[in-house]
Amino acid sequence: MAPALVRERHGVETAPGGGTHPGRCAFVSGGADSVGGMRILHTSDWHVGRNLHGISLAGAHEAYFDHLVELVRAERIDAVLVSGDIYDRAIPPLESVQVLSDALGRLCSLTRVVLTSGNHDSATRLGFGAGLLRPE
Repeated sequence: MAPALVRERHGVETAPGGGTHPGRCAFVSGGADSVGGMRILHTSDWHVGRNLHGISLAGAHEAYFDHLVELVRAERIDAVLVSGDIYDRAIPPLESVQVLSDALGRLCSLTRVVLTSGNHDSATRLGFGAGLLRPE
């Protein structure tokens, strides 16, 4: 099998050294010549609920999630991995919970989604409702 490739797609970028920055994601594939490879989209540091200089970034998050859902659909992604700092604080505002809930609902209707908590998140709060999600 060919080694994994990290590609820039649809204006999303990877950071120097291969890491990601907020609002950016990396598209990872087994390569065009691989058989049975998985198409994984890795993203992190969403910080849903963040304010910047007193201004809510909810609109920016909603636009990013619209883009992410379309990217997953267009590229036929097999799994989305979101590693850490989903929310900007351990107890997020209700609006943030609703924005994330909508985004995850749309993503889960298209592919598998794996979330891990970061230092800004509460793992317990992110795990709420896990028993209601589809089993794998």
